[in-house]
Amino acid sequence: MPAAGSPGMHVELVSLIVRDYDEAIAFFTQALGFELVEDSPAVSTHDGHPKRWVVVRPPNARSGLLLALADGPRQEAAVGDQHGGRVGFFLRVDDFAAHYQRLQAAGVTFLGPPRNEPYGQVVVFLDVAGNRWDLLGPAEHHDTTEAATSTDPDLDLDVVLAQEQELLRTDCRRDPDRLRELLHPDFREHGASGRVWTLDTVIADLTASPAVGVHATELRAHRLTEDVVLVTYRTAGDRPALRSSTWLRAPDGRWQLRFHQGTLTTDT
Repeated sequence: MPAAGSPGMHVELVSLIVRDYDEAIAFFTQALGFELVEDSPAVSTHDGHPKRWVVVRPPNARSGLLLALADGPRQEAAVGDQHGGRVGFFLRVDDFAAHYQRLQAAGVTFLGPPRNEPYGQVVVFLDVAGNRWDLLGPAEHHDTTEAATSTDPDLDLDVVLAQEQELLRTDCRRDPDRLRELLHPDFREHGASGRVWTLDTVIADLTASPAVGVHATELRAHRLTEDVVLVTYRTAGDRPALRSSTWLRAPDGRWQLRFHQGTLTTDT
């Protein structure tokens, strides 16, 4: 701990690499409601083209974001991937519903619906560059005797359905870190071909092959127990199949896919 009377400290700025200054300013001030603190000419880049010192921050906050224009191939490659596909920014708000509606109205991309956690409501969204953020509501204070996994049953089903659909998307199938978040450590899949996959083999196959999104119809979620949800649906294409997924709630409250099975069908 710092010695009594020692000067305080705080994080003043965090750099966020962006493709375009004005596009990023519009996102943070209009969609998120941040304040534009500074927008001034700055020292030129090593290539000689001008840059700007652009700072935004939430109202009344001390810490802010320095919106830094990507300069060169290395920085351009980092746009939207500053944290390797993980959530890298956490925005806590007093009125979760109002901010969620504001982001929806602005056309912000969400990675699933909001969910209830012991630390408050949360939903993951993408910023203008493609980085992942957590929008966090006020932390809820429960009686210590209340089960930590107590949530809205309907919200549980929405979360599981959203995650099932996320697993069918191309971007998710190419992201091994996200796959390990969504799939249970003891994951098994009995494929329509008769092949059996484990967590490691399914991740290796999905990330090594040209990942193609899958279209699902008739998606349904069925609660089997408080911590188990069954999802059923159909997939079309060259090998139409009936599919079922068993999702388990982990000790930390997350839902993870434990078992998946596909059965070929002649239906089109």
